Amino acid sequence: MRISTLFSTFAIVLLVGTSATAQPRKSDDPRKDQADALYQEGNQLHNQHHDLEALETYKRAYAIYPSPVYLFNIAHQEHVLGRKLEAIRHYREALRNPLLPPRGVELGRKYVVELEPSFARVDLKGPSGLVVSLGNDAVKLPLPEPLDIEPGTVTATGVMDGQRYQGSAKAGAGEIVTIEMKVPNAMKVPPPEASDSPKRWGTGQYVGVSAAGVGVAAILTGVGFLVAKGHRTDDVKQLDAYTSVHGAGCTGATVSQACQALQSKRDDRNHDSAAAAGFLIGGVVALAAGAAAYFAWPKESSSRTGVFVKPIVNPRASGFELRF
Repeated sequence: MRISTLFSTFAIVLLVGTSATAQPRKSDDPRKDQADALYQEGNQLHNQHHDLEALETYKRAYAIYPSPVYLFNIAHQEHVLGRKLEAIRHYREALRNPLLPPRGVELGRKYVVELEPSFARVDLKGPSGLVVSLGNDAVKLPLPEPLDIEPGTVTATGVMDGQRYQGSAKAGAGEIVTIEMKVPNAMKVPPPEASDSPKRWGTGQYVGVSAAGVGVAAILTGVGFLVAKGHRTDDVKQLDAYTSVHGAGCTGATVSQACQALQSKRDDRNHDSAAAAGFLIGGVVALAAGAAAYFAWPKESSSRTGVFVKPIVNPRASGFELRF
């Protein structure tokens, strides 16, 4: 519905306090004088039915000097042109300004009541400073009051501090709905770990556990050699008994095969004894090194896992070597 030109002009004149042909009074602010001149030009364009040109001229005046009177007439001109959503938003914005003259407050409230049944309103809740996109509109939270929107399903999105917020609701004409701007679960960034929370394993912990495993394996191997050594004790006793009878032992050209066999078993026993000592000592060293690496090496405080370093075991008859 187009508001009559006569009534529209009448409303404008009431707010300005001067006719379209009167000269604007000079002020101490050159910006206001420039804006007033544009405003009077807009009134003339409106009276000549150049509504679009009048609207743009009012906007230029408001950009130079943001008076609520200019904003009211922007809203009123939008109302005349049928841009009802823009009009009701600008009416509300002008009404929030305490400098709007009483006649503007009266007319603004009247026009808002007239336009309200055609629109829904949405109240957005979220972190302060979040810029929310609603279709082609962008608003910053917190809102001074619920925002007028076209009826239907409204989807709101925004990004703040690397977090994406969103929310949606279905709003019917004349309804006020609230949308909570939330971060979807799949997009939430886990909070930083507290200083007293368990930290992730790092390089030292993996090295320590690996070295401890090698140490346990080495000790078990050493125990195996000790068991084998024990099984050969009777052979050594037989060799000792043989040499006590034949004197010089299993040496010389006339040595018997029985004596050689017993001598070989004693050599094997000596080898088992040396190997057991090497593995046991190496296992103890590996366990100690693993414990030191696990407890002394700092754990990772970030989400990255530690680098696994594979230990290299080199058992020797005379000892045990562990390298990383």
